[in-house]
Amino acid sequence: GDSDAMKNLKRLIARMERDEAADPLTDPSRLAELAASDDKDVRWAVAGNPTVKALTQEAKESTDQSRLAELAESPFQPVRRGVVENSNTPVEVLTRLAEDSDSGVRRTVAGHPSMPVEVLARLAEDSDSWVRRAVAGNSSTPEEALARIQVTETRLKQAQDQSTDPSRLTELADSQDPSLQMLVAGNPSAPGAVLAQLAEYQESDLRLSVAGNPSAPVEVLARLAADSNGDVRRRALLNPACPNEVRE
Repeated sequence: GDSDAMKNLKRLIARMERDEAADPLTDPSRLAELAASDDKDVRWAVAGNPTVKALTQEAKESTDQSRLAELAESPFQPVRRGVVENSNTPVEVLTRLAEDSDSGVRRTVAGHPSMPVEVLARLAEDSDSWVRRAVAGNSSTPEEALARIQVTETRLKQAQDQSTDPSRLTELADSQDPSLQMLVAGNPSAPGAVLAQLAEYQESDLRLSVAGNPSAPVEVLARLAADSNGDVRRRALLNPACPNEVRE
């Protein structure tokens, strides 16, 4: 793991970034970089920055459609959400924001009363469960999209449930749906062969889930204990099923 000096340095950098994100004098291009930070506290500080708050307010209140189209391209998530909340925003801009990389923006779009049904149908299959719930709660959502959401929720429950048949868990893991794979990777009832397969994936979150699974095969845990990702290594070493010789 990291030395104490390294941990202190990381903490110091994080604190400096949070201060910079909150500073009204920070350059907007630097704020845009900080808005993409992995640190949630830094992103919160950016959202509360006076520059970003002023843009968010403009996004919510502007009546200028071309300006709203510009603000929809903002690097700041609260600004893009503000555009969605503005009743003057043209449908084509809302449709574009339905593809936003941020699930919070897509969730706001999914709850919008004027969304075209084909966009809602697409969001009904979103990887984020909160987006799907917002679609389910939208009175404009067509019946077949609601039925699809129901199917997705059922599959997610099965992937998580320890009483699900191992053969069904194998099917769900083979679906290539990242949400289902994540849940199967953490399910102690998943067959060893499936866990071994998921442990080979590039996504560190998947390997992290397998590393914490008490049913993970010994040879898989031994491999994950030497993973390139520090969190995966730690999780594998802390797993009660991890053999002692790997820990030494």
